[in-house]
Amino acid sequence: MLELEKSRTDEIKQSIMLNEITRSVKGLTDFYNGLQKNVHTRRENIEEVTKEINQILE
Repeated sequence: MLELEKSRTDEIKQSIMLNEITRSVKGLTDFYNGLQKNVHTRRENIEEVTKEINQILE
């Protein structure tokens, strides 16, 4: 009986750890996606400014 309780306790601990890892991975994924969006937006802004500069120089 004691062994069964220990096994169940270990399962619960592993489940909690897995949930924490999953949350961390989701957080990192969201952070990465935010960075990608930021880079994309900056690239669009740079392209827009470059077009405006080229129009002025023409």
